[in-house]
Amino acid sequence: MDYNIYLIGFMGCGKTKIGKILSKSLDYEFLDLDMHIQNLEKMSISDIFDKKGEHYFRKLESKILLETSNIKKTIVSTGGGIIESNKNRIFLKNKKTFFLEVPFQFCYKRIIVNTTNRPLVKQNSFYQLNMLFKKREKIYRQCSLLSVNNSRKSYTVLEDIHNYLNKT
Repeated sequence: MDYNIYLIGFMGCGKTKIGKILSKSLDYEFLDLDMHIQNLEKMSISDIFDKKGEHYFRKLESKILLETSNIKKTIVSTGGGIIESNKNRIFLKNKKTFFLEVPFQFCYKRIIVNTTNRPLVKQNSFYQLNMLFKKREKIYRQCSLLSVNNSRKSYTVLEDIHNYLNKT
């Protein structure tokens, strides 16, 4: 196996946590797109949104996502809004992409604790975030090979992903 694996899902669904564990279990590299963007820009996602705008961030996010085609054997943890761009959706549909599915209430509990690096959480109410979650949930499913319930223990989630990869 020398392909990349992409993890998608709403903010706080556990993409980074599962991605790090999965990368170790497969002996893959791990790339968190949001962290990579922050390192490149030398500022937080919130600062990028504030100083350069969401449009700038989404363009940069898309550029970096497409550049992952140049690397191999990497687990790529994407930002929750990666599926906002049609170009990104097409890219992800043609890759080994897994949707980490978690009920909105779980995500909300995780993201409300620290809003520092989540500009959309700072800008939107519970209701607005829930509506965004519902809108994106359908798109996550369309872009992924498999929806994995991430409300369970990490080892069960990894087992589901490993089983799927072993079948293909």
